[in-house]
Amino acid sequence: MTSASQLVRRRVLIGFWLLLLVGGIAAQGLLIANHATWQFPTDPVGVGTVFAITYGSAGTLILLRRPGNAVGWVFLYITAVAVLGQLAGEYSLFRV
Repeated sequence: MTSASQLVRRRVLIGFWLLLLVGGIAAQGLLIANHATWQFPTDPVGVGTVFAITYGSAGTLILLRRPGNAVGWVFLYITAVAVLGQLAGEYSLFRV
């Protein structure tokens, strides 16, 4: 593989991780905006945000070091599902 294609792969991977991180932060913002729906003191901690920071970061670091590693991709997929789920759920509460 050429050096240019490795650079493109790294940039796309980091861009995808940053997109998930922004989605997690947006979901956290909506969660805070929906403070009237909180029932427990731990409600302000969004699962998507936590996954974006932990699993997303770990998956990205794994894939930057070893591009074909299945565990890194699984971590990113789990992150994407958690972030999209939290973002959709919080947006639906925000719009109601």
